[in-house]
Amino acid sequence: MSAVMDNPAARLLNILEEGKQKNASQNCRTVWCQLLDIDATDKITFLGKLGKVLALSAEVVDELKKIDGINVERYMHWCQPVEKAFSDSRFDGQWLEFSKHLNEHVINYLTMTSDFLSLRSPQAILPKSDVEKIAEGAKELILEITEANLPDNIKYYMLSQLKKVLVAADDYKITGSKEVVQIVEETFGHAILKNDLVKPVETNPVAKKFWTFMANAAVVTTIATGVLQLAPTIEKLLPDIQFTQDAVVEVIKIADRVDVDKIA
Repeated sequence: MSAVMDNPAARLLNILEEGKQKNASQNCRTVWCQLLDIDATDKITFLGKLGKVLALSAEVVDELKKIDGINVERYMHWCQPVEKAFSDSRFDGQWLEFSKHLNEHVINYLTMTSDFLSLRSPQAILPKSDVEKIAEGAKELILEITEANLPDNIKYYMLSQLKKVLVAADDYKITGSKEVVQIVEETFGHAILKNDLVKPVETNPVAKKFWTFMANAAVVTTIATGVLQLAPTIEKLLPDIQFTQDAVVEVIKIADRVDVDKIA
């Protein structure tokens, strides 16, 4: 059973355990593309995602260092075999070259680290289904904004942020929800500093739709993860933005606070 994805050790563990189930005679690159949902012909995305998997070990160390009174090395016995798996295997070779390093001890040590971080330093979780819904909304908006009559700098900014949302959603298996949360927070941070990003809301319905989307995403992430506190800022920055009934219902579903059928 997959570990809860509330820390980098858990996310790495999920990927490696899934990898152990793959046919050892398969091509190494092919297996990685399967594990990380990559088009086999997209070499840039392949290298980018694999780099993020490699970075999970450093993230584990960072998380462990935040906890007082522990010996970090005690929880990192899995690290050297995993690093050796990456250094010894060839992308054009067999998956066995990588998977042979993932013995029972490696999985057990990594599981212990994952369980410890889950208990002592859990990260916020935004369910994958909700990340996917945010991504779908971003895709629709990208099409609309591309055709919208907006200043080039505003259009570029909106498209850039929405594309970041799509990348973060696509990398969810590796990075969890933190990148989605960071992008939403970053978007409003820029808006506070640069009022011209918000100005088109007054006259352009597509601009208003973008900020409504981001505001709703902020509320969903706040209630689901508890890590964003943007509501007062959003109200002051965008007083004309109204949340849709669907968005409110979705937020309540995620929060699991009331029976949705009771909403008027």
